[in-house]
Amino acid sequence: MKKKNVMISKLMLGAAGLALAACGGSSSSTPPPSTTTPPPPVAKSGTVTGSISGFGSVIVNGDRYATNGASFDIDGKTGSQSDLKVGQIVTMKTSTDAQGNKSASSVSFKDAVQGEITAISLTPKRITVMGQNVVIRGSTSFDDDIDPNDINGLTVGDIVQVSGQFNGSGNIVASQIEFADAADAFELTGNVSALDPVAMTFKIRGLDVDYSGATLEDFDGADIANGDLVEVKGDSFDGSGAFLALSVEKEDKEDDGEDGEDGEVEGFITEFTSAQSFTVGDTPVITDESTVFEYCTADDLGVDVEVEVEGEFNAEGALVADKVECEFDADIHVESTLDAVDAGTGVITIFGVEFATDMSTRFEDKLETPVEMFGIDDLVAGNYLDVKGFERADGTLYAKKIERDEAEDEDEIQDYVDSVDPMAKSLVLLGVTVLTDERTEYEGADDMPLTGDEFFSMVMPEDLVKAEGTKTEAGELLASEIEFETPDDE
Repeated sequence: MKKKNVMISKLMLGAAGLALAACGGSSSSTPPPSTTTPPPPVAKSGTVTGSISGFGSVIVNGDRYATNGASFDIDGKTGSQSDLKVGQIVTMKTSTDAQGNKSASSVSFKDAVQGEITAISLTPKRITVMGQNVVIRGSTSFDDDIDPNDINGLTVGDIVQVSGQFNGSGNIVASQIEFADAADAFELTGNVSALDPVAMTFKIRGLDVDYSGATLEDFDGADIANGDLVEVKGDSFDGSGAFLALSVEKEDKEDDGEDGEDGEVEGFITEFTSAQSFTVGDTPVITDESTVFEYCTADDLGVDVEVEVEGEFNAEGALVADKVECEFDADIHVESTLDAVDAGTGVITIFGVEFATDMSTRFEDKLETPVEMFGIDDLVAGNYLDVKGFERADGTLYAKKIERDEAEDEDEIQDYVDSVDPMAKSLVLLGVTVLTDERTEYEGADDMPLTGDEFFSMVMPEDLVKAEGTKTEAGELLASEIEFETPDDE
């Protein structure tokens, strides 16, 4: 009632004021209303590079971009959104309106390398394609045709397409891998070095390229020069191992931004001068006292650190960072049935362990009849999940990738050891007690077998260990196998 009386009093005072003005009781005058219509808010353009975490439009770097009317360039050919896969790296020209709605006018995908696998290493997980060292991480996505759906589904001689980003060591860190048609050309994109115009050869990251029989595209009459960004395509190598290019196409740097344009880039620090000046991929980044750091500090930055940077491009093409978010690979794995899901908070519980999710979490449905636009809303308790994540600086466990699949016979936990009880031959991973018995098998990081006594004489807190087995009624894991793992360092 009090609030209502106040409103009535204000109305009465307003009416009295109007009456006085009408009778000339006030010398003040009310200015006439403006007839000028303010201009409509202008949408802010941007350039965004990052991995796809989901669809329903396209979700990149934690934001959803409407793609109605967008053009799609799929490795130099006109395509559509249906040609894209979760995990692939794309570059988009975007627009954000006054209400914060985001849309993409163009979406471009280009693989990092496509060709034949010539070598595979399981420890650490690496493959070699076109002479390039490709790093496989816990967060790497594998297309459904690869079975099993990890590095063990690949063999030497397979033709693959790798989407990924180069780190400061010159390795391709794979974000997504799929089989390629054997009839498709081998291809690699990179900067020209060691150019010999007489022999008509050059190098791309150590790969010798012979372009004597190649067609040059988009050079506008100019010659190839050291430093040019090019894509080479062909289908064979000569006896010395040089790639015989059938075409050399000069490429534009797609993630260049215009002065004053918004920018987002996800990738690895490839050059580091200081925390105020470094390069992500080939995008120069500048920070200042107003830059906000998430899940790390400026002191944590350096070559090969994975980051997502948001800011605005300046006239020199550098991205002036408003925010730098540090990212980490998914060394923590849990495979088990889902206990609970809270789509409102984005928290899932699996094997009694809570993981946070957000729009950057990759959701992949590996069921026989998958949901195309799969997300947290599609999860239900009892689903069998493979969750890969890491622990943030605040202690929160974050799920970087979640796969739903058919149920397995055993569960799995991988984490850095919390504690060890050598006498009981047990240890704790992610707060879960891992039990052993006379049937448990043990392996070293080199996959060589160990005895239980050998394993427990070696294992220490903070060692990375994977345990497979069955969940007990008490919520423990009775291990059938325990092994040391190697962190996925680049």
